[in-house]
Amino acid sequence: MNTSLKILAAALGVALSAIRLQANEANYQHYILGDRAAGMGGAACAIANGVEAVYYNPAGLAGTPRDSLSLSANLYGFQKFTERNAFLPGEDFESDSFQSIPSSVGGTVRASPDWVLGFGVFVPFRNTIFDGATYPADRHYYSVAIDNQTMWAGPAVGWQATPRLSLGLSVFGAYQTHSSLMNFYWGDEALAYTRDIAYSSLGLVGVLGAQYRLTDRLRLGATLTSPCQRLMGEGNVTENLVSGSAGEGSQSEVADYRDLAAENGSPASFRVGVSWGSEREFLLSADVAYHLSRTFDPLSGTSPEGEPVAVTQHHREVLDFSLGAEHYFRRKYPVRAGFFTSHSSAPDPDIEKTDEPGQIDLYGLTATVGVETKNASSNIGLNYLWGEGRALGWGTDRNGEIVNTISDSNETHLYLVFNTQYYF
Repeated sequence: MNTSLKILAAALGVALSAIRLQANEANYQHYILGDRAAGMGGAACAIANGVEAVYYNPAGLAGTPRDSLSLSANLYGFQKFTERNAFLPGEDFESDSFQSIPSSVGGTVRASPDWVLGFGVFVPFRNTIFDGATYPADRHYYSVAIDNQTMWAGPAVGWQATPRLSLGLSVFGAYQTHSSLMNFYWGDEALAYTRDIAYSSLGLVGVLGAQYRLTDRLRLGATLTSPCQRLMGEGNVTENLVSGSAGEGSQSEVADYRDLAAENGSPASFRVGVSWGSEREFLLSADVAYHLSRTFDPLSGTSPEGEPVAVTQHHREVLDFSLGAEHYFRRKYPVRAGFFTSHSSAPDPDIEKTDEPGQIDLYGLTATVGVETKNASSNIGLNYLWGEGRALGWGTDRNGEIVNTISDSNETHLYLVFNTQYYF
């Protein structure tokens, strides 16, 4: 393979890895938010109340017994990510990173016998990678730094329409920030490549919810979440490719894209839930969530030459499930366990479509134990996620040329959950 083709393959390989290493952006549930829901696999649509109802189902605010303040709901854990042939054939990328996520905070206040107001700040997505890969035989060195976070913040209201029916509405400002810096150096070919991406976007998301008590033990819940509507957002992309050693005279190619429009591609979704059992005794809960498909441009604008440019991604529809159970000992010590899925909305990997994220379906287990008093509740537990999938990688054809191929990827996440809520 000649040097010019190697330059192209290397540049494309690392550039595409910048996208593929964010594969779990195509998954809508990477960990479980909330106080009670964190132990029940997120199966809270029919039972949510307090601050977590602002996120899961604002209709549940109407069932909040007293004013409340959730001071902390935090996750501390580890993420392991592996992608085969990420850079070149035989050059894998593996990353182990520590995550510290202040996943939610907020409060509720009863405005009247039938109306409850709430406010919440939630972090439904956080991905951080700071790692590198070294292949001394060819003097190939890679480094990756990615920090990507989405925060939802806003007010909510719940209304007790009838003794059995409650309705609610949440309005969130969805703020996303992303920064990634990738570098490689090929010592055997005297090649160096850098790509720096930074953008932020602000959008608006609305959630309509309802809860209905069929009997004293059987409850139903439903929510409709709007797609994220862009309010503002901008970003920059800079690429620099240097070839040749200093003694031979080096060549540099730079591409600098400024003031690009940035967009959060969160789609519309529907969620329905059912629960059976008695509060503060034993209860089972199940949710089904359907996320619609959406095609959007995370970044778009014009090149320095005035030509239109865009990175377009398509997210397919996804159906996810959550199951949870809780049991109270002495009506004071809750023990909760749950299971959930987080299927990837990325389309099947296609070597002709190089800007799509990888496809990794995730599965999760949750468990918490807690204590409740008259004025407070605290819970501690674990969230564990795992999954395998496929992403665009690199291989060789019959002639030994480097070509795109489909490679294996996997992820593992383990989080320690801790939260505290106070009642007034």
